[in-house]
Amino acid sequence: MPRRITADELNSFVTSSVEVLEKLARISTQVGTLRRQQWSIPLDRLIIVIGIEGDLYGRVVFHFDPLVLERILASMLGTPTPPLTDPICLDTLGEVANIIAGNATGRMEALGLQIAITPPQVLIWKDVSQEVPEHEGIVVPLKSTWGEIGVSIFLENA
Repeated sequence: MPRRITADELNSFVTSSVEVLEKLARISTQVGTLRRQQWSIPLDRLIIVIGIEGDLYGRVVFHFDPLVLERILASMLGTPTPPLTDPICLDTLGEVANIIAGNATGRMEALGLQIAITPPQVLIWKDVSQEVPEHEGIVVPLKSTWGEIGVSIFLENA
């Protein structure tokens, strides 16, 4: 049975998510109650999937209610939000996820771990036939005045 990730490893992604969202989208978030669960993301969510390889492997998945996402994008882009399927929105979200993952990678290296990230995949969950992790993950809700942002972490030791 694989070793579960430590609190410090988990916090690498949580802290990076909070800091990057605050800086780029000017949104203040608080970490809600963490829970362990199998892959369970509501339909009609926009998700961003980042693959992790190295000393840890698995996926980190960000999932957003479309209304929360529109507010985040409007704040970041400084304009009314184009449709979420517009390439500028998808590129912006992918870049934000890449920055979060890059920051988390640096934090992991400080813990003595070597990991690599895959380019983010930005997907609308209802349109996805994605292989889902078989093991439990940790769901970290980030609560804001705009609504909740989900961060689901499915990582194991390699």
